[in-house]
Amino acid sequence: MKTDRLRREYEEKAADEARQREEAEWQSRLQDEWAADMAGMSDHALWDDTGYTGLNQESFDDWATRIAAEQRQKQQQRYQGHQPSRSSHSREDAQDRERRQEEKRNFQRKLEEEHARYQRRHSERLRQKLLRQKAEHLQRCAEVFSAESQELSQLGLEDVPWPGHHGNPDKMIQVLTCDINREDAAELRRFVRSQQLLWHPDKFLQKFGSRLVERDRDKIMERVTQLSQALNQLGEEEKSD
Repeated sequence: MKTDRLRREYEEKAADEARQREEAEWQSRLQDEWAADMAGMSDHALWDDTGYTGLNQESFDDWATRIAAEQRQKQQQRYQGHQPSRSSHSREDAQDRERRQEEKRNFQRKLEEEHARYQRRHSERLRQKLLRQKAEHLQRCAEVFSAESQELSQLGLEDVPWPGHHGNPDKMIQVLTCDINREDAAELRRFVRSQQLLWHPDKFLQKFGSRLVERDRDKIMERVTQLSQALNQLGEEEKSD
């Protein structure tokens, strides 16, 4: 412990002596520069129109203060010399605004492209889903409405092969028409007629009325009527186009 204390004291003393030497060297250098400045001044520098003056004889402290002030002024001038001009600032501001606007345009374009890709993917997934639902619907129709199935047990509300298992007529139409070209008037007309042969209320009752569960009869016929009306509306839209 004593050895550590002595070592710390020695290091502190050495550091203090080094600071004192550095300060003495600095003061000596300033003194030499001050003396050189004073020696370089001509005698007439101490005279003015009124005669001899000693005002130009600076003390060392005054000289050191003046030198420090001049040094600070030079540093400020160098700093200001590197400052961009107002026109340079304006150019940089304009360039910065243009850069930000370009980045914004690029970002917006990427958003729009990504949104378009999302819509295409979403539309394709929906189309594939509807195609699967229609394929299942056609298979169920073949099983439930075929001549071989006429002797099967009665049909409740959930036994009827509704398109896409929906009760909403618009969604059922969406399933039925997922692979139909609505721009082709002839194709759409044939499709509506073929579906009305199945879903028109009178024809539906004629074919399957005897198989309907009595407690569900009204609900079944209500939904059949809604689907038939949606098909009629689709046919009317085709005629108006």
